[in-house]
Parts: sequence; structure tokens; C-alpha cells
Amino acid sequence: MKINIDKDYIGRRIDKLLRDKYGLLQSKICVLAKQKKILVNGENVKFDYRIKKNDKIEVLDDIKEVKKVDDTKKKELPQEMIFKLKNAIIFENEDILAINKPYGLSVQGGTGVKHCLEDYFHILSDKKLRIVHRIDKDTSGILLLAKNVDTAAKLTEMFKKREIHKRYLAVLSGIPMRMKGTIKTYIFQSKEDNIAYNARNTEERMNGKQAITKYNVIRVNKEKNLSLVEFFPLTGRKHQIRLHAQNIKCPIVGDEKYAFEKKKNQKLQLFAIELDASPLCKLALEEKDFPTMIKV
Repeated sequence: MKINIDKDYIGRRIDKLLRDKYGLLQSKICVLAKQKKILVNGENVKFDYRIKKNDKIEVLDDIKEVKKVDDTKKKELPQEMIFKLKNAIIFENEDILAINKPYGLSVQGGTGVKHCLEDYFHILSDKKLRIVHRIDKDTSGILLLAKNVDTAAKLTEMFKKREIHKRYLAVLSGIPMRMKGTIKTYIFQSKEDNIAYNARNTEERMNGKQAITKYNVIRVNKEKNLSLVEFFPLTGRKHQIRLHAQNIKCPIVGDEKYAFEKKKNQKLQLFAIELDASPLCKLALEEKDFPTMIKV
């Protein structure tokens, strides 16, 4: 089935369009993508593909368009998160809205996600907001949202060309052997468990993507065996900083997926503290802006 693209979906993910217009569950979309039944310009794409102007989309399955429902008005949203988000706006102009995304909030919906940031867009702005990048559910910090199609396209292109520079802070379990350096690995996405790994052999390197991160240790606490480290990702791979912290034998505190010793009920200590998207915007937070950060 060939799909018409509304201009509002340019720059947005293809799974968002399929959920909104055709009522498909995220699990169904993932299956279609794995079966190579979602085509853009004749080539199969992943479920998180971002739609571009003049794309021709086709789904090789029997789906029907459904009447669009404004789910944001139907869902009962947690008042605590509404309060947090109303106070999370750190920058706004005619084209961009930026927030300090709270811990524990997914940017987009998916399997097992009850509420996501998209559900709160009508609370953040009267304009239609568009997602141009993501940070993990349990990562706090700067997130940009575009207010129009042109800005969304511009920011998406800047991210793609690595013209946007980011700085993260992380509290690590352990103290790195070197106080600064550059980490280079190949990150491999397993098809079996959908988990990202630092490539462990030649085959995984061949099927992986290179990931590069610079880091610098800011301070250490030898008594607690903790260190506060700043990371500068030069590429944008899934869970890149978390995997690179693991690579230097000092996983991020609270990382239940990549830590060597899993400890429950610890909040992930990863924070997006700076983002430079010049000339559109240049934003920075401080340590005090992250209430869940452990003092080192």
C-alpha cells in the first residue's frame, strides 16, 4: 500500500506516521520493518527512519487508514510530570523549544511505554512540536524540539552532518586509568536481543558502525570509587556513551544494561549538559540543574 505523507510528518519518524494514520501497534511496525515490508523510495528502512520531503513510502501489508484521534486529550497524564515539564523549558523562540528532559520519560512511544514526551506536547506549546533527536528514557538533559517543518528539516540535517556538538556529564563506577582520552570502538547491534555491544570480533566489526567519543575526568572520589567525567560524542550511535564508559572499565552508575555489577533502584547518572547548534542556538546547563545527580 502506498502512503501519502502530510507535510507535518516531514522530519518525523516513520513509525509515528504508521501509528497515527493507520493505528498500527509499535510491535507490528517492528515486525514489518524486520520483514523488510516498509519501503522508502523502493528500499527497505528501519522503523525509526525519519521522513524526508518527496519520500515515496510503501508498506507491503494490508493496512487501512484510520480516523486520527488526539490521544493526548484522552490520556490521563501524571500531574507530577506535567509540573516538571512546565518548569523544564530552558529556551524558546519562534522556531525552537528546548527542555531539560526529566529522568524516566521516553521521548517517543513504543512497546511498554505508557506515557512519552509526545503526549505532553500540547502542554509545552500551542504550536505543533517536532522531534529532531532523542536521548534515552533514563538520561536527563537538553532536548531540542522544532516548531515548524523548515526548522525540523534544518536541525535533522545538522545532526546528520554532525554539525551539532554535545557534551554529557556522567558519574562513573570506578576511576579511569587515563584522565583524558579518545575512545574508538565499533558498535554492533545484535539482531537476537536488540542490544548494542562494543564489537567483540572481526565479524561484529564488519557489521558494526564506528563510534568515537572524547572524554575528560573532572574530579574523582577515591573513598567512594566514583568519578565525574565529561563526554564529547563525535558520532551518534545507540547507547554510545554508556558502551564507551564500559569500554574503559568504568560503567555509568545506575546503568542496569551495561554495568558489570547490576544494582537495582539506582538512577542512571548520565546527563546531556550542553548542546551547540549554532547559529540556531547554543545551550548549557549546570550540575545543579540535575536533581538526580550523585555528588562526587
